[in-house]
Amino acid sequence: MPTGIASGVGFAGAIVATILAVAVGSTHDPLWALVPLGVVTAGVASVTSWTGAVVTAWICWSLDSGFVLGREAQLTFSPAAGVAALTLVAVALAGGLVGRWVRMERTARVEPAGQPIQSANEAPDNFS
Repeated sequence: MPTGIASGVGFAGAIVATILAVAVGSTHDPLWALVPLGVVTAGVASVTSWTGAVVTAWICWSLDSGFVLGREAQLTFSPAAGVAALTLVAVALAGGLVGRWVRMERTARVEPAGQPIQSANEAPDNFS
């Protein structure tokens, strides 16, 4: 997914995740807010570039800092905000690595000539 589109998807997903996190009361325990925000970050990071992954983590952190930790729509720079930032960046990197590994495995199943590898369930092409 192109970085610009992924950033937009990450922004929309982060808004929904933040609304859900606040609605279920994670302002009393801010670590629970990182669960839906981490899912959004990992999901977007797995299908985009490294830049899109880090931008999504930054957007998620901004919403977490401003609406879960700060509660006044202003960024909060506290130890909890630092933990949230490091957690979301780590999730973005892990999601990006998993996404790249899955894409690499998919392309490895195709031979260099562009012909798909024969499945074990198919009959062989020659019987020699």
